[in-house]
Amino acid sequence: MAQSRTTKAALLASTAATAPVVTAAGVRETVTLGGRSYVLTAPSFADMGAFLDGQARSAAPTAADLAEAIRTALEEGEHGTDALDAAEAAEDAWVSFAQVHVITGPDATENIQAQAVELNRAMLVTRRARDRVIAGVIRSPAVLEIKAQQQAAGWQENCALVALLLRGWEGEGLSPYPEGGADADAVGSMLPMGDVAALAKRGYALMQPTADQGKA
Repeated sequence: MAQSRTTKAALLASTAATAPVVTAAGVRETVTLGGRSYVLTAPSFADMGAFLDGQARSAAPTAADLAEAIRTALEEGEHGTDALDAAEAAEDAWVSFAQVHVITGPDATENIQAQAVELNRAMLVTRRARDRVIAGVIRSPAVLEIKAQQQAAGWQENCALVALLLRGWEGEGLSPYPEGGADADAVGSMLPMGDVAALAKRGYALMQPTADQGKA
């Protein structure tokens, strides 16, 4: 029985040492930026889930789309994809070798270390060659279009998140907070760009506020 009480006390002490996570919406804070103040609220789990689901279903280009656009531009250009293929092969060889062999520390043999140095050097050389040919197509219309779409998607994501969390604003230069709340379009058109970026950054932190941050 004494051991049971001791174990229970240790468990409670361990639990108490970990700051509890807020599990419901309603936590609010005021963010002041350059004389303008904004009221943000921590999202509910359901609201955040719906937001993330919408982002996952968006048609925003991914890093893979950009890589494919670069490859297509190289295929259509004078250099082709040889440098790209060589860099990928060198990276594959390095990763495969590093996963199989102990390449540092007392257990690494001199032979293994020598091979590791050579594979790593080859990877760096092919990466530089790849970067040089990519520089020649990075401003091609198709690649620029993908990058522009990615930038626009990132901006829209920030506006949508801020709109989800905003409950009010006030300050010089700001229009009155819309009745019924501000949607992403209102956030993007009515707020300073720097404020939106700062509020979005704080918004992501509010997804999981904890007691040690004063949000219990």
